[in-house]
Amino acid sequence: MSIELRHLRCFLAIAEERSLTRAAAALHLTQPAVSRSLAALERHLGVRLADRSTHHLDLTPEGRAFRDRAAAAVAAFDDALDPARLHHRPLRLGHAWSAFGAYTTPLLRRWQEEHPDTPLELLRIDDRTAGLARGEVDAAVLRGTVDTPGLVTALLFSEPRVAAVTSDGPLAERAALTL
Repeated sequence: MSIELRHLRCFLAIAEERSLTRAAAALHLTQPAVSRSLAALERHLGVRLADRSTHHLDLTPEGRAFRDRAAAAVAAFDDALDPARLHHRPLRLGHAWSAFGAYTTPLLRRWQEEHPDTPLELLRIDDRTAGLARGEVDAAVLRGTVDTPGLVTALLFSEPRVAAVTSDGPLAERAALTL
């Protein structure tokens, strides 16, 4: 059996609702159809995606990892078919916090000068990959090491860090600290 987009949408509804019955209602499907879709995905992947009983449903670690990949796939599919995006599609650049500090304004100005037909959207998304792993952005500026499978990274620059401690605290005597 081949997996189709409907299987991914069904799984995402299950993950969101934490219930086969509520997912079925949200998708306007029967509960057995939703259950069969989940079973088909699990057979195809060879892993259990959800632990379910009569009273609860929780995603397994594999299910949580698959949720992010399925969300990215569905977002990419929906984005590709959005007619509004065919003209002047913005480059969505994610960041986790504080945008890019002093680099924000020069980046926006330079982008506008060099790519006037492509808007740049800065999106603050507070997760480790600033939405990149879930397909919410096209690229992201991140801080620290990122070891998420499927992402390609490049070091842009290093930032100096300063630690402030109380003068009479146990760390005040140290010449340096590690994060």
